[in-house]
Amino acid sequence: APGGPRSEPPPAKLAPGSPNQGEVYIIVDPEVRYQTCLGFGGAFTESSAELLSQMGSANQERIVDAYFREGTGIGYNLGRVHMNSCDFSRGDWCCTEDDDKELKSFNIKRYEQAILPFMRRAMKAAGKSLTLL
Repeated sequence: APGGPRSEPPPAKLAPGSPNQGEVYIIVDPEVRYQTCLGFGGAFTESSAELLSQMGSANQERIVDAYFREGTGIGYNLGRVHMNSCDFSRGDWCCTEDDDKELKSFNIKRYEQAILPFMRRAMKAAGKSLTLL
C-alpha cells in the first residue's frame, strides 16, 4: 500500500570505522575506479515510436526533450534498437525475406515508418549523436 513500510527505503547507516563481524558494509572510495558508466537511455521500439508519432507535435517535442535534452531533460545518451520485430512491435516482421541467408533482400523500410524519425528527433533534442546498442 502507498505510504506503507515497503514504499520507504530503510534508513542508511553511514558511519566511519571498520565493519563489525556479521554486518554487511559497502565501502565507496571515489579515488578508486573499477568501471565507467557509458550513460543512460532506453529502447527505440516500434510501439513507442508509433505512439509518439500519433501525438501532436508540441507533445512529441515535450516528451523527446524530457528524455534526451541535457539541462531541461534527463539527458539520455544511449538507445537500444531491435533488429527485426521485437515484443514491442506491431506484428512479426523481418528485415529480409524468408530463407535469404545472403541478405540480398535486406532493407530497413519498416524502421523508416516511425523508428528512424523518433531517433532523429532524439538526436536533435540531445544536440549530438546517441550511442546505439
